[in-house]
Amino acid sequence: MRTLLFSAVLGLAAIPAAAQTFRLVDPTLTVDGRRVGVVGAPLVQEPFGVLSLDVPGTGTYRVSDRPFEGSRRVGQFEGDGLFFALDGRSVRLRSSGPILGSDATAPAHVRFDPTPGTERGLARVSLTDAFGRRDDARAEAARRGPESAGRPVSDPRADADALRSALSRAMAERAALAAERDRLRAEHLRPAADRPASTARGLHHTA
Repeated sequence: MRTLLFSAVLGLAAIPAAAQTFRLVDPTLTVDGRRVGVVGAPLVQEPFGVLSLDVPGTGTYRVSDRPFEGSRRVGQFEGDGLFFALDGRSVRLRSSGPILGSDATAPAHVRFDPTPGTERGLARVSLTDAFGRRDDARAEAARRGPESAGRPVSDPRADADALRSALSRAMAERAALAAERDRLRAEHLRPAADRPASTARGLHHTA
């Protein structure tokens, strides 16, 4: 009985947490109590992957509500905020609404990649999926506003292919028109005796 119960507990622990919706709108950021401006928001992602927070002169923090390679559990998401402390530095990021779509708390797993130097400036936020791929399409849709919801995001590569195809068709049509023009011009300049009989008759009749 104890073996069965232990196995059941392990099974429940192995079930991944429910996917969260991440929203970051009008963010405010403080690093060690110092207010830092933020660019790159608003951001929306479902399911939430990894938030990248690039702080000039400090480094890049990568944060998720689930463990990922190189991360440590050093803080939490709570309501409209994300709070963590790592390597002696505290970071607080707040949104204008619930950051994970609810007021519930969730662990914050963080990986830090330091950047040497004393550069000051605006921090930048961006999103990647669980595999590290950037989620710029969703970020761009969020920046365009709610009216763009449900509207397909344009694929630059597909647009370029369509443009090349349209250009090829236009060039082929132009070449065909030029060939027809040259044929008509050559026929007009040809002596009447060398022209097709139907054309010669037409010219004779006109004369």
